[in-house]
Amino acid sequence: LIILNLVLVGFGFAFFSSPNMNAIMTSVEKSFYGLASGVVGVMRLLGQMFSMGITSVLFAMYLGPVSITPELNPVFLKCFQSAFIVFGCLCSVGILASLSRGSIIRNQ
Repeated sequence: LIILNLVLVGFGFAFFSSPNMNAIMTSVEKSFYGLASGVVGVMRLLGQMFSMGITSVLFAMYLGPVSITPELNPVFLKCFQSAFIVFGCLCSVGILASLSRGSIIRNQ
């Protein structure tokens, strides 16, 4: 089950990342490729940073300053469920933004 889920996530990344990067790079002139690639990298890193911040806030709200022990498993799982709901909503917003950009055809 874990391997199957990881394969599914891998296909999701493959079907999104490459076309999205292609759309970004074709929307800028050749002289700005380095800048565009750098901005994409910075945005990716900011997204990772904010996701860790959101996750930390959720853990602090649900668990507080305690060590995670087997007795806290139900609360721990509830925290994970809330994180998946938050990130699922954020992914849906990202999907809508990506779909709304349309296709970019540029002759260079």
